Amino acid sequence: MVKITPRTGNGVSSCEETDALYWIKRLRALNEEIYSHCIRVAILAEKMGKELNLSEEQLRNLTRGCFLHDIGKVMVPGELLNKVRRLNEREREALDLHPVLGEFIVSAMDGINTEVIQTVRSHHEQWDGNGYPDRLEGEQIPLFSRICSIVSVFDNMLSERKMHKRKAMELAKSKLRRASGILFDAELVSLFLSLPDEMLDIYSP
Repeated sequence: MVKITPRTGNGVSSCEETDALYWIKRLRALNEEIYSHCIRVAILAEKMGKELNLSEEQLRNLTRGCFLHDIGKVMVPGELLNKVRRLNEREREALDLHPVLGEFIVSAMDGINTEVIQTVRSHHEQWDGNGYPDRLEGEQIPLFSRICSIVSVFDNMLSERKMHKRKAMELAKSKLRRASGILFDAELVSLFLSLPDEMLDIYSP
């Protein structure tokens, strides 16, 4: 498992803020895989942000938001996060609170930009309006949340599949294509899929 601290273009760690570091440490102690997932999502989101020609400040906020997107899970019972069998309706509702809980945590951090807070709250919204917690649709969903959603789902699909990474990557890309314009912003999906394979080198072959 690769341990990487994502850094912005000015060399400043995305998690140098004391409050953020405290919560990230709690998340890592609770679930190492979710912590690693957040790192990979931040790294891939930054690659997308550069392709979109975002400013340094925007890249910094995008990376921070994606790094912290699942921070609300520190307030979800650990047995739900580690449960092997399918969650029942009540358990799923509890887990689905994590974007709102994350917003609560991040909003209390010093120096956190509104874009970061929005990314944390809205990363489970869907293009067709069937996501949560606010059932936003289309461009009502903040740009960084739309990016985070695509990258997070892609990473989860790769992490769940016990197969050769190259094969798993192609399957994950295929699923993103099918969900384009339904769950995800079609233009952003197209951008993500256009990234050269070398930019996805955080995944072992």
